[in-house]
Amino acid sequence: MITFRQIYHLLRRNIINQRRGCMRFARMILSFLLILFFLPAAAFGGCPISIPEILSSVETGNAWDVAVAGNYAYLTDRDAGLFVVNIEDSASPATVGTLGTPDEALGIVVQGEYAYIANASAGLQIVDISAPSDPQIVGSIVMPGSPAVADDVAVSGSYAYVANLYQGLEIVDVSNPVSPTLVKSVSLPQYSASVAVSGSCAYVACRLSGLEIVDVSDPLTAHVVGVASIPGANDVCLSGAYAYLTDDAGLRVVDVSDPAHPVLVGSIETPGFASGVYVSDPYAYVADSFLHLQILDVSDPTSPAQIGSSNTSSFAENVIVSGSVAYVACSWGGLDLIDVSAPSSPFVVGSQSFPDMSSDVVINGNYAVIASSFTLVIEDVSDAANPITVGWISLPAPSTGVAVSGSYAYVADYDWGMLVVDISDPSAPDGAGMLATPGPAAAITTAGDYAYIACEGAGLVVADISDPVAPQLAAVVDTPGIASGVTMAGSLVYVADQAYGMHIIDVSNPLSPVMMGSVETPGLALDIAISGSTAYVADLFSGVAVIDISDPASPIFLHSLEIGAYATDIAVLGSQAYVLNYGDLIFLDISDPVLPVSLGSLGLGDELYGIAITPQYLYVTGFGYLRIVELCKNPILETITLLAPANNAVLPAAPTFSWIVDGGSRNAFSVEFAVSPGGRIWSTFEDLHLVITENFWTMPAAIWNRIPSGIWIYWRVQGTDRDQTAHVIIPSEEVWRFRKE
Repeated sequence: MITFRQIYHLLRRNIINQRRGCMRFARMILSFLLILFFLPAAAFGGCPISIPEILSSVETGNAWDVAVAGNYAYLTDRDAGLFVVNIEDSASPATVGTLGTPDEALGIVVQGEYAYIANASAGLQIVDISAPSDPQIVGSIVMPGSPAVADDVAVSGSYAYVANLYQGLEIVDVSNPVSPTLVKSVSLPQYSASVAVSGSCAYVACRLSGLEIVDVSDPLTAHVVGVASIPGANDVCLSGAYAYLTDDAGLRVVDVSDPAHPVLVGSIETPGFASGVYVSDPYAYVADSFLHLQILDVSDPTSPAQIGSSNTSSFAENVIVSGSVAYVACSWGGLDLIDVSAPSSPFVVGSQSFPDMSSDVVINGNYAVIASSFTLVIEDVSDAANPITVGWISLPAPSTGVAVSGSYAYVADYDWGMLVVDISDPSAPDGAGMLATPGPAAAITTAGDYAYIACEGAGLVVADISDPVAPQLAAVVDTPGIASGVTMAGSLVYVADQAYGMHIIDVSNPLSPVMMGSVETPGLALDIAISGSTAYVADLFSGVAVIDISDPASPIFLHSLEIGAYATDIAVLGSQAYVLNYGDLIFLDISDPVLPVSLGSLGLGDELYGIAITPQYLYVTGFGYLRIVELCKNPILETITLLAPANNAVLPAAPTFSWIVDGGSRNAFSVEFAVSPGGRIWSTFEDLHLVITENFWTMPAAIWNRIPSGIWIYWRVQGTDRDQTAHVIIPSEEVWRFRKE
């Protein structure tokens, strides 16, 4: 397995310039490796470091920063805004107030009766917190420049100092909180991620340059006086004559007694990705991403030493300490309260967390693999009436799609591309690899040695996953719209491209995909299901668009079936299609492919996101839940229809054979081959003693290499339902053929 450093630096090289990916260098960096490493045993005064279980949670879904004042913690949640949490009883924190903000709530500081929030493109938001249960925005100001992203904020006296990610430092007069006024902009190298103020200087952590020191003795004439080169700087905290910075590798200590000549005097690597830092002499507390909270002894700033650590509910983003409690903002878990009275053995005393949305699901044997916001969750669904969570792993960004091939799950993780998770042990999924994609990864499917990823503005990305630990970019096909959905049938990939409809791409040679045909739909194409020569598109605002794909080079839009305005996902099995329309599951009869008929609907709750289907059950994900819908009890296997490789295909490499079935609850298959329609049969069951339980099988290279080039090989699939008393053998409806190049 590749090391954390190799994985991280691979990611860093590929996506440092991605959209918004540079915020603290990451939206959420590498939390998907939550279980990849464990902290080594250590001792301080003979006492081993303790990593106890978390006792309780209050979730926010995407916590970013935290400030503490009196009996309250003020937590920013990138997606939801501000949460005010009563921390009087550390073991039972409780949310008492919330406030939505115009954009992503990032850095926060509290002074007096006001909270100051860095609110991304919405600039600085000033919030009256005199009534903690009813926080109210009383003033705001947008930052100058384009793009302008307020990433962090510090307040000193009558001024707020805002880290404007792409521009530098903005100084705002907040003497009148209702009417803040910009008084000075100081241009700095990208990316200004964090700011702290001490005395007459502001200290800015810049991703590209390091520590920028700005003289603010006169805010109207603020200017840079010194720089300490620490590329990758994420956060900064001042204590005495020292600035403490986190960067990609750990903690750096800079002597700033002479602001014009800062000097790096000490450093220590942390086991994870050092994100936030807070110093309360003689200790520094580091929010260390997937390796949680690290406690460092900095009594000698030139030689910091790790003395303790504590587990957190998820990806530790920022930290502040008040008294004997550390308050950690965890991107997926919310707010964790950790007793640090004994720094060598801290322990979690309470936490506050909030639910996440589940965006996609795929069924793998007896397990449902769910892309659930910042988590990949594995549910045992062998007893459909009582699904059980058996494993999970944290992810660095909101997951939007998932596919499974063999022992690996391939996750479309939006800003962070494709993540590969080893699920060979469902109870302990393990980060295995990653691939940065040129655009946000929205949806994914796999076939053989390749993954096909819908990457919004970048189009279709083809990834070589022959080595799951080190996936490689194989090809990119740009599409004119926003690629949001992807499905595959045979050697063709179908991409839902929102306002530009559907595109058909030939991937018979995955290294050189070819755009074959396109067709517009009335709404926004989000997802596609294929049945024979017809494509059914979940077409937002329009319903279901029906498209004739008998000629892939010239697909024809036939008509739309109006089922509601919010069709977002679709699946097909046999003669029925199933469509998610906001909170409803819509059933369609597609026995006449060009004239589907609505059979009715089933309300499943608000905001349905993902759907997977087996002959017996539908699995639907929504905001914080998985719904399992029984379709029929022990249906009988009736038909097997071949899908890929396409009939008469000429293949350059070992193919993945796939098929769809109508009926059956626990099917088993065999793929059979012959050199002539009536010739001697070679069978995966008889000759390899292999029972195939999925609707696909990839031919091993050892077998492929024995097939001579230029001759036609005929193939079919046979199957049986193992739940039936009489094991009736059902052959595929057709016999297809292929030829090796």
